[in-house]
Amino acid sequence: MLTDITERKNAEIRLAVQAEELQRSGRELEEFACLASQDLQEPLRVVASYCDIIARRYADRLDDDGREFIANAVDGASRMQSLIDDLVTYSRAGREELTLAPFDLDEAVEHARRSLQALIAENQAVIEFCDLPRIVGDQAMIAQVFHNLIGNAIKYRAEAPPLVRISAERDKDDWIVSVTDNGIGIETEFAERIFGIFQRPDTLKDFPSNGLGLAMCRRIVTRHGGRIWATVAEEPGATIRFTIPISPVMSDRAAK
Repeated sequence: MLTDITERKNAEIRLAVQAEELQRSGRELEEFACLASQDLQEPLRVVASYCDIIARRYADRLDDDGREFIANAVDGASRMQSLIDDLVTYSRAGREELTLAPFDLDEAVEHARRSLQALIAENQAVIEFCDLPRIVGDQAMIAQVFHNLIGNAIKYRAEAPPLVRISAERDKDDWIVSVTDNGIGIETEFAERIFGIFQRPDTLKDFPSNGLGLAMCRRIVTRHGGRIWATVAEEPGATIRFTIPISPVMSDRAAK
């Protein structure tokens, strides 16, 4: 019996072409982000610099409204610079080669904790973790994941001092890493959308954020062959979980 597979082959060719087109579009977007950052950063610095000069040189001639207007202009320029920096970081997270090597997750968490030391002290936050597994991955990028998750847990705090607990458990060929906090929590309808670029619930509009932190986490975790998701519970707070595949080279040690 003969089977006509022409249509199936054509479908496979179309899928291959679409995949290549998506990759090309992604590369072009990343290149655009880097070029745009270089072109936009300098005029923003000029605006912020001149506003600062006006505020200092003509302070005695400005009324309260004038000083408020200048402060708003400086704040707007600063937030735009921060957004551009985050876009470049997000772009690089998908473009740079992974530097894979074995390391302890404790080291990545500790690196993130040190980088957030001022924020942690200011909010009297407590970060708990110990005996996390040894994995194979890009330590700098995984540290960036913890930096974003811990930073979000502190930023979206409730009235009580922030408490962040980080743990890991093995599930067949993966490590499942959990980052749990006692903050304001995540609405059920946004449990998946929060990992998209610029996706922020209206309830968080009063919190300063560019909406790129969790999107960057998903990009890094995906590049490591894992996945990331949010768990919504009835009690206050939220839990973000992500998986990291257990390297065959590390499996014997990890099982001990």
